[in-house]
Amino acid sequence: MSAFYVLGLLVLLFAGVPVAVSLILVGVTGVWLAGVPLAILGQRMAFGLDNFTLIAVPMFFPYILDSGGRVSPGTHNLTDQVYGCD
Repeated sequence: MSAFYVLGLLVLLFAGVPVAVSLILVGVTGVWLAGVPLAILGQRMAFGLDNFTLIAVPMFFPYILDSGGRVSPGTHNLTDQVYGCD
């Protein structure tokens, strides 16, 4: 089944479909072919939104890059705007 996901994603990407649309189409098709009930699908999506640990990683990424000293001015400005630090 995972070969289906990879092959479907590659076909869509090489056909020029945007990445986000390709991921959505492959995911929805996989769920439909697996016969997952919609009630379970909704519960799993709601459970995934409760994972705040995964939200913390991208929020601290610009701060980590900024503290290293080797960062582009655009990322430095973004860090200043988001976190209010120099």
